[in-house]
Amino acid sequence: MNTPNRRAAWSRYDAKRKSCEQRKLKERARIVVRGMLKRGDLARTGMCVRCPPRKRKRKTVFHHPDYTLPREVLELCKKCHRQCHPRGGLFGGGVR
Repeated sequence: MNTPNRRAAWSRYDAKRKSCEQRKLKERARIVVRGMLKRGDLARTGMCVRCPPRKRKRKTVFHHPDYTLPREVLELCKKCHRQCHPRGGLFGGGVR
């Protein structure tokens, strides 16, 4: 029996499960970057890769365009990083 209520419940379940999987991927990517920083495989340059050269020297954060590739990160200033996630939240938006 596949009632509308049951379909809606499964839909909510699937959304919650995918969100949980995404959260795990994001946390794993963060752990990988922390480890790379600790070992010296990755270094903070303090230079945003998207800003024009005269404005590049700002406090930066690492951005993962794809959480399934945790070693591939972009060093962005906070302003540019916010532009990558325009809607906010955990996984709002993508790279423009």
